[in-house]
Amino acid sequence: MGRLEEFWDRLIIAAELKPSEKVIDVGCGSGKLTLMIAKKLKDGGEVIGVDASENMINKCNRDYLHKGYPVSFQLGLMEKLSFTDNYFDVVISSLAIHHVPRDVKAAALKEFARVLKSGGRLLILDHGRPYKRGLKFLLFPMRWNILEFQAENFRGEIPNLIKSVFHNVEEKDRFYGWLRIWKAIKTSPNKK
Repeated sequence: MGRLEEFWDRLIIAAELKPSEKVIDVGCGSGKLTLMIAKKLKDGGEVIGVDASENMINKCNRDYLHKGYPVSFQLGLMEKLSFTDNYFDVVISSLAIHHVPRDVKAAALKEFARVLKSGGRLLILDHGRPYKRGLKFLLFPMRWNILEFQAENFRGEIPNLIKSVFHNVEEKDRFYGWLRIWKAIKTSPNKK
């Protein structure tokens, strides 16, 4: 198992998946995480991988659809998901949100809340503010716009962006010096 798969195992554990849940993997890329999630689901559960890259979606469809798991893949943008309101129990995004500008991050979080059922869970694994001394020094310049869209991540602004839309935001895990898993719960519309 590679390092990325270890991170994804920790993400799946933090998601506390139930076998019958509907899950979306936003920014699914190669689809490996989507398939790992699908292996945890049964009894009517399903996982849908969404990515902005047509090449990645085509690869996922070629590589994984014949495996017999409750998985499908579609082309789409994180800030404009093509699903009905309150459809998913869990929204997962791994190493995708740092690829988009702040306004798209904010729009994506609103979309995540729209497609989540009340009580549904959002889990984001992505870059955060470095917490190891050596990495704080090495990655300090990243707090400015050296890497176009990652500055918010390295400045530690992602939890506050999530809190602008979701309730009960918490950091569930951290590893590799700057990677973090954040979890949030969608409350009923009159609460937040």
